[in-house]
Amino acid sequence: MRLTHPLTLLTLTTLVSACGVPRESASYASQHANETIPADDTSIRRQLQTEGDRWTHLANLLLTTNELGGITGVNPKFTSLVLQTAALARRQQDLIAANEDTPEENRATLTRLHTLWQSADAYLNPK
Repeated sequence: MRLTHPLTLLTLTTLVSACGVPRESASYASQHANETIPADDTSIRRQLQTEGDRWTHLANLLLTTNELGGITGVNPKFTSLVLQTAALARRQQDLIAANEDTPEENRATLTRLHTLWQSADAYLNPK
């Protein structure tokens, strides 16, 4: 079958332009943006131990999957920032695993990551 028919080309172009990152990425960011920061140091430390995986999951959604009806126009720079955030969160996980962390540092890091979740949510779920 030849794909040179104008309607076939138009249909393919329309389908490709309607593809974007999964809407799951927006709901995933929103879910984490709406979490509250724990009050105690042990809970903060426990939550930080999952942040690297969470940011990596968001990056994988943005990089590896496109779906029809997905979020279009996601800037590659945004995806790059998500990857950098995942790396920083994994670095904090490594510090915790090596017992080289402090409660103050953990609270500050989790607060910054929470702010970044809110930014990701705002970007992927524009009002």
